[in-house]
Amino acid sequence: MHETEAVSVVLPVRDLADSLAGIVGGWRTFLDGGKREYELLLVDDGSRDGTADKLAEIAKKHPKIRTLTHESPR
Repeated sequence: MHETEAVSVVLPVRDLADSLAGIVGGWRTFLDGGKREYELLLVDDGSRDGTADKLAEIAKKHPKIRTLTHESPR
């Protein structure tokens, strides 16, 4: 892989609504510090605490973030 090729990071999350801002912020800081284009894919694995709503809010603000939601844990 070349140092300039894009990278995709997939993060599974479940019931982390209160922690998402810090988690995503840390990953964005790390990825923004690199020389590669990236996407951050956050996969909500059946959360019941509002994680999916928080993910949607975050994704609206950051175009490099995508989300996927499972209705039940997989």
